[in-house]
Formats: sequence, C-alpha cells, structure tokens
Amino acid sequence: MLPRPFVLFVLTFAFASIVSPDTSRGFDDWPQWRGPHRDGISTDTGLLKEWPKEGPSVLWQVDTVGAGYSSLAIQDGRIYTQGDLEGVEQVLCLDAKTGDVIWAIQPEPSRLQLAERVAKEMENLDRNQDGRIDEVEALSRLGFEFNTFDRKTDGDPEALAGVRTERLFALLDTNQDQRLSAEEAGRPFYNEIERIDRSDESVDAKELAAKRTTDWIASCDKNSDGQHDLACESGDRFRGRAAWLGLQ
Repeated sequence: MLPRPFVLFVLTFAFASIVSPDTSRGFDDWPQWRGPHRDGISTDTGLLKEWPKEGPSVLWQVDTVGAGYSSLAIQDGRIYTQGDLEGVEQVLCLDAKTGDVIWAIQPEPSRLQLAERVAKEMENLDRNQDGRIDEVEALSRLGFEFNTFDRKTDGDPEALAGVRTERLFALLDTNQDQRLSAEEAGRPFYNEIERIDRSDESVDAKELAAKRTTDWIASCDKNSDGQHDLACESGDRFRGRAAWLGLQ
C-alpha cells in the first residue's frame, strides 16, 4: 500500500494564564468557522507576548487525519474537521486532549456520489463480469499506476508475488504458448515494459528484437498492408515499447 499525503496537526500551549470572559464555553472553544462570532477574533486573554526561544510546547501531534482541507471547530473538548482518508472524504472528530480520532464518517452526499462512481468503474473494469478485478483488467483500464494503490495483506509477500505473477502470466498468455509476445505483454504494461523486462543470455538479442518488432507490427497492421498504423500507439507508449523492441 503506497503512502498517501497527510496533514500534521500540532496543538501548542502558548498561554501564560488563561481567562475566559464567556463562562458558557471553555477557553479553548472555537465552535465554528473563524471563531465564536465568525470574525476571526478570539476573546481569550493572557496570551504570551513572545514565544519561548525553543518554541511553544507541543501538546500532541498526529498523522491520522489524512490530507486536510478544512479549518477546525473546537467545542467541549472535541475537534471537528475534514480530511481525505485514503482518497475518501471524511468528517472527523478528535479528542482535543490527546488527538485520538473519536469517529470518522463520510458526508452522505459524498458517500452516495462515491458509491455510484465506484459501481460504474467496477462495471467498466470487470470485463468478464465475474465480480472481481484481476490484474489484466486493472492494467488495461488503469495502467501500471494501479500498483501504486495496492494494499498490504497477510501472508508471505514473496509467495503472494509468485502466485500473482503466475496468475498474471496465464491471463496475458492468450495463445497459451508459455511466452509473452509484444502484443500480449506490451498493451497492459505500455511504457513500463522495458523496465520490467529481463535479459536472457541464451537468446540472440537481434533475433529477439526482430521477432518482437514483427509481432508488434502485425498487431498494429489493421489493414494487412505490411505497414504499422501510427494511430496504434504514440507518445510515451511508443517510446517505451520501442525501447523494449530494440528500436532505440
């Protein structure tokens, strides 16, 4: 599971003494956007004129609130804010004393919208309609980037990698000849094909490059005129594939 961006909350104690003229709320309450009166003004007194050289004392800090994009509301010992947890918008409630997350919940409109988008994306991804997204389906739709959203799971990583590799190979090897042609391996991996390719000292490099080129042109020669269709691939995909074929 690849790391996602996060916001670091730091609460600092910068008061020499605390006095609140409003006894209906605690000194640290900031119950709505821009404060009690939405004017950005705090009525607290006794604030330090200067911070200590080493800075104010850190009460706590957390990295469990995701990518934050909201201000804070503080009321009755709880902090309310919003954050992006693993790509999903959440309303968060934290303990003001410890920073522990008390609860996190998706806003209902966002939850419904996300559920609809996920359902449509799953339908587009699941080409064989078996109810699961295999490696080839994910690669075809999302490209090699889908690996950046992979998550950790239980078990031996090497053993799991072996199982997934065998499954992926079987899915890519459409003609079941135990070899991956440029057409079979190239389309799912695009410009990543050169990076994941490995040298084979027992094979003649020029002969292999010639065969790969022939296979590739054949796959793109839609009208069988012996010419490669430039619309078949372009840009980064072409450069990555060309390097793998030995054309660069």
